[in-house]
Amino acid sequence: MSYPLISANATVTSWGSTNFYSTCLAAITPNSARINITNDDQEVTGIGAFASVMIPGLKSANVVIGGYAGSTPYLGNAGTITSTGTPNGYVTTVQSWEWVARTPTVHDITPMGGTPTWKTFRPDIFTSSLRYTALVDSSTSLAPAPDAGGGLQTVTLTYVSGGTIAMTGLIKQIGVTAVRGNKQLVTYQLDGSSTVTTAGGIFGTYTMGGANNTHPLWSAGGSAAGAMVVTLLTGKTISLADSFYTSMRVSCAPSAPVAVEFNVQATGAVTIA
Repeated sequence: MSYPLISANATVTSWGSTNFYSTCLAAITPNSARINITNDDQEVTGIGAFASVMIPGLKSANVVIGGYAGSTPYLGNAGTITSTGTPNGYVTTVQSWEWVARTPTVHDITPMGGTPTWKTFRPDIFTSSLRYTALVDSSTSLAPAPDAGGGLQTVTLTYVSGGTIAMTGLIKQIGVTAVRGNKQLVTYQLDGSSTVTTAGGIFGTYTMGGANNTHPLWSAGGSAAGAMVVTLLTGKTISLADSFYTSMRVSCAPSAPVAVEFNVQATGAVTIA
């Protein structure tokens, strides 16, 4: 007798093999997987027709995996942020931070020939950003944005003992809020400049950015770096022939689990079994 499935029946079975993606998957606890498969249908209605006529086009897919950092999830009470530079960053009584790595553009590289039915893609360059909120302190001065020709901040984020993300960034925006009956807050937004270095935690020892196909890791030359399998029930799977992340997000606050989110672009065929 058949029965409707629930989330407890599902799992993200694999992502990559002995590479950055498999390291990430082994070091998180997924709590959601959303798979979207799209047919780029084409309207071919001719003149004289009073109803639209459609034909199938090429297909594509993307996946969003959400969850918690750690195969045993971490609480964010070990989180810290340090900043050095000129002007030095304000990191007094930080309440939360959110770090994002992304590729700004996904390129359709589907070739002619061979009658493809699925689109293939590649990422553009690597970029990163940081947003954090702190309490305004009575004695420590807020850090201003740099003047033209000024310096950058060197920031190190910790979300668990030994788990760090280090980046260099430019203070892009500062927001200060004072509302009756509430704490005074300051929010900083930084745009990353150059590579990001990680250690321990989710990502292990890694340098993001730099050499071709290092980040986002993708299958230049057809190595299937990001093959993924999502299992809905034993024997019922959705398999991506290949994929790469378009964004990764880590969010840390002391009273909540450290949250992660991976937006993933499938490239090539997706098989539903």
